[in-house]
Amino acid sequence: EAALAAVALIASAVLDPQFSTRAGVISSYHPSVAPEYIRTVGYATKEDGGGACYTKAASQPSHAGKLSITLSGGATVWYEIVEGPYVTVACFGMVGDGATPNDAAFIDVQQYAFRASYLYSNVKIVFPRGDFLFTGANPWGKWVTSAVARGHVVFEGAGRYATKIRYQPVGAGPHYLYNGENGTSGVGSSNQWVGALFRGMLFLVDGANM
Repeated sequence: EAALAAVALIASAVLDPQFSTRAGVISSYHPSVAPEYIRTVGYATKEDGGGACYTKAASQPSHAGKLSITLSGGATVWYEIVEGPYVTVACFGMVGDGATPNDAAFIDVQQYAFRASYLYSNVKIVFPRGDFLFTGANPWGKWVTSAVARGHVVFEGAGRYATKIRYQPVGAGPHYLYNGENGTSGVGSSNQWVGALFRGMLFLVDGANM
């Protein structure tokens, strides 16, 4: 029985590779043959809620929901988050500790939501419990395309007092948490969320000229 259990454990590691974090996969996993998918429990830590299932891609994905591994023979293999209508912002490295700026990571979240809105009629982007800090100019309006989302996108928190979006801008104003018509955002004059819904979160502004 002990021998069978050992064989089963080895088979699980090969056929169903699971890891504590995304970073651990990238740095420590070097199999001889690339599996079809990889599971993670968290993004930076196993407790951060950023776990995801990544499926093998034919080439490097153009979006941010990806990772790569280096095989024992030296080849690089790319994986991408299994696309679906539901994802948590922790899968893209957002941290709700009230101290870590989330501007760059949220651009990746918006890109994913935009892509998903073309595949699904209803897309839910989940913010877990936490205090999410933003410090840049127009962080919720600065995304990677000048087109508009096509499907119904819901940005949903864990509750009004459980999920906080804290805007504490740095530098000279005027400052906007979101301005869909801001041509200085770097993506043109039309980067609007059409039909988007924000619920279950509290927006806090610290010294911003909104």
